[in-house]
Amino acid sequence: MTDTLRATYNRIASDYSTDHQHDTWDDDFVARFLELLPQSSSMLDLGCGPGWETHRMKRAGLQQTGLDLSEELLEIARKNNPQAAFVQGDMRHLPFPSDTFDGVFAKASLLHLQKTDVPLVLDEILRILKPNGILHLALKKQRVGQPPEEIVTENDYGYTYERFFSYWAMSELLSVLQKHQFIVLESEESPSTSGRTTWLKVLASKNIYS
Repeated sequence: MTDTLRATYNRIASDYSTDHQHDTWDDDFVARFLELLPQSSSMLDLGCGPGWETHRMKRAGLQQTGLDLSEELLEIARKNNPQAAFVQGDMRHLPFPSDTFDGVFAKASLLHLQKTDVPLVLDEILRILKPNGILHLALKKQRVGQPPEEIVTENDYGYTYERFFSYWAMSELLSVLQKHQFIVLESEESPSTSGRTTWLKVLASKNIYS
């Protein structure tokens, strides 16, 4: 699945970047995430894509790193964010030492994982977060009658491509976070303007005793 997802995003990278340049549905939680980070801190944009969120979060003293599977998206992200460092990699095996980051920002990235892989990724996030580090997550809510996981065929850009998605209930997501020693600070269900998607947005902190 990893190779297929990488190939898909490499193929749609330019169109995807243009399509998502002006997304605003997560702006409130982006601002709150930044407010929770110390002034001089380090953050990882996990599944950074073309780096538009990295760009929105740019501020003096903030050390930014982005990670993504897609080489083509990373090339765009580097052009958008010359101040940041970008790494190609798999979020299930993060190439960073323990206790590296004050914050991990994962907007619409873990939704491409099978649910059985999410605990592994949360363990990796816990490992690289400093004590009391902050995690932002945004995933898609499972609609009534929708399977918990599926491969979706799309043609938004005038050609057909496929992506894997997993969908969650808020109670399910919060339970998984708490089992992995995260303290949930804030959560919100946010319907999109189209009404086709409801986003589950969460801010959590790493338990200092985890």
